[in-house]
Amino acid sequence: MTRAEVNRSPGNVKQVPAPGWRGSIGADDLGHAIFEDVSDGCRCAIKTMVAKYLRGKVSVTQIISSWAPVSDGNIPSEYIKAVCGWTGFNDTQDLRLATRSGIIVNFHYFLMLMHAIEHYEAGKLWVLESDWLDGMTKYYRDFIET
Repeated sequence: MTRAEVNRSPGNVKQVPAPGWRGSIGADDLGHAIFEDVSDGCRCAIKTMVAKYLRGKVSVTQIISSWAPVSDGNIPSEYIKAVCGWTGFNDTQDLRLATRSGIIVNFHYFLMLMHAIEHYEAGKLWVLESDWLDGMTKYYRDFIET
């Protein structure tokens, strides 16, 4: 099993300071969050993606360069090429994923991008659609509660 699968984290997102990501139960040896449930890992990836988009990371190049920086030992150019190949997105186009308030407006593009990240991080697609949808539901519940 890959790190993403073991951690139940399709995006291999790093853990944040205490109390950590909602649904997380710790961090692995490289600082990636470990989740109790795959849908919690999906929620984290969704929340991370929306946060990056709202901070001006609107293209595949901008998002992936931030998601998987060189400083963490990644090769963003390879990651970007793979994501663009799998999704058909231009590396510099504004994906128009969300409103300024964090509402996802292009669910199709959003899910394509999340699947591409899942694929790159684990070398395969392994997350059930129901887990992505549960993660999206949890994201919106959190959104409404705040």
